[in-house]
Amino acid sequence: MRKIKLVKNKKALSEVVSYVLLIVIAVSLSVGVYAWLKVYVPKNTVECEQGASVIIKDFSCDTEANKLTITFQNKGLFDIDGIYIKIANTSKGNTVYLPEPQPSAFGPTQSGFFYFGLNGLTPGTSANQTFDYKKFNAVEKVQIQSFVLRDNKIVLCEHDIKTQEINCG
Repeated sequence: MRKIKLVKNKKALSEVVSYVLLIVIAVSLSVGVYAWLKVYVPKNTVECEQGASVIIKDFSCDTEANKLTITFQNKGLFDIDGIYIKIANTSKGNTVYLPEPQPSAFGPTQSGFFYFGLNGLTPGTSANQTFDYKKFNAVEKVQIQSFVLRDNKIVLCEHDIKTQEINCG
């Protein structure tokens, strides 16, 4: 009868060893996946400051030349390097167009982006920019979003999006 007990104990021992091996394999796989994913997650995220705020202070339309001049003002606490602008020819904003700014002394431009130059737009200051809207023949809505440059990358200020309805054309 003693031999039977030994056989049962060996069988129970092999089941315990198999469970321990399964747990060790699962833990080692999870540690490996964690280490692998840690490499792909950025160490420091670049964000725009919460106190950044640019508004449309004023605007004027030249309907004969299809040009819109906007005065931007920095109402925030931090310097802004530029704005990302979209215009629409309906108040519902179904058709969005990224305007081409007219040449400016403030800095280089590209579709939808307007740079305020080397020093940016400091708090309390204003800057004018003229945009061409010939492709639309009319502008009824303007949306702006401020951005800053960090590590030679444009960082859009997600909390600073302003929309204003206007009537040009």
